Amino acid sequence: MHKITKLLSKIYSICKETSFEGSLYLPHSLIIECLEKHSKSGVFEFSVLGKSAEDIDINCFKYGNGKKKILLWSQMHGDESTGTQAIFDIMNFLSSDNHVFEKKRKKISKKCTLYFIPMLNPDGANRFTRRNALGIDINRDARKLASPEAQILMNAVKKISPDFAFNLHDQDAYYSVGKTSKPAAISFLSPTYNQKKSVNKSRKRSMKIISMNNELIQKYVPGSIAKYNDDFYPTAFGDNIQRLGISTILIESGWYYNDDNKQLIRKLNYLIILNSIFSISTNKYKKYSVQAYSEIPFNRKDGLFEKILKHKIQIKDKEIETDIGIRRRFTLDENKEQKCEYKIEDIGDLSAYYQYIEEEFNVEISNFISIGDKIQITK
Repeated sequence: MHKITKLLSKIYSICKETSFEGSLYLPHSLIIECLEKHSKSGVFEFSVLGKSAEDIDINCFKYGNGKKKILLWSQMHGDESTGTQAIFDIMNFLSSDNHVFEKKRKKISKKCTLYFIPMLNPDGANRFTRRNALGIDINRDARKLASPEAQILMNAVKKISPDFAFNLHDQDAYYSVGKTSKPAAISFLSPTYNQKKSVNKSRKRSMKIISMNNELIQKYVPGSIAKYNDDFYPTAFGDNIQRLGISTILIESGWYYNDDNKQLIRKLNYLIILNSIFSISTNKYKKYSVQAYSEIPFNRKDGLFEKILKHKIQIKDKEIETDIGIRRRFTLDENKEQKCEYKIEDIGDLSAYYQYIEEEFNVEISNFISIGDKIQITK
């Protein structure tokens, strides 16, 4: 394991922002204190890039004055908060008075200029939904720019003209590493910029960054790293920013065992991003290979269920045995508190799939079941 990341991991408890720990639901109100703290710290240059559809400020924090420009944004999907939490951990690291990394911070500041947009979709964050207040998926609005949030991000990209861009997302627990029972804890992608999936100089750089981080994160979650689908999405931000010659890295925060609120995954984001920033400041990422990137397995969407249960259905005088695939989904209750519901999401032959956990479930299922039914589970 790299010496730097060992130290970063060791001091993580000091850097971790504790004001919103313990929930996937991260509304804008919970980050206001952090925004104010860092805007007044004197460490960052603070700016308001514009306003969301519901008139909430979308903020940016600038750090350093180096030639290499790095732009990071998170929570363009309102229910994907892991990257946002990690950004504040990283900002705490950069503004810390801990002297262990003072030389490294000075080097970053001298060699790089960092731009953080912690929450691009505050309206969706307040609702705990993917889309914004207008019902638009911001990450499919890179060409029309119909939403104010998409306009803000594209304007920032064009004004800053970064060398590297980090697009921070979450994926659910049911992406597997290829056709295995392993959940994808982190899925990376160097987005393509055309249907041919061409590889140019800027895309090679992002592939090398990912190869480097795959080597690092395998130490923490062995066999649980994947690549996200690399099909070309002509309306997606990652693909369009890559097309501008900006080396773009997608980080999809998945799941890992016994990490329900994704705090381990959050720490992995912190390590990945700081490792990337350090390597960009020193050019150390260049020694990694594109071939190593190509060898990372693709993730498999919906490859896992929380549990696959055997079930017998009585039809007249016949008894049919089938499989029931159960997954859990997080929503908000009437008090806007995060809650977890278990639902039947597939019925039939599920022998080609895996279950996320092996523990026994105690569950009562009636003879009459449908996809979408909620069920009560005790473990």
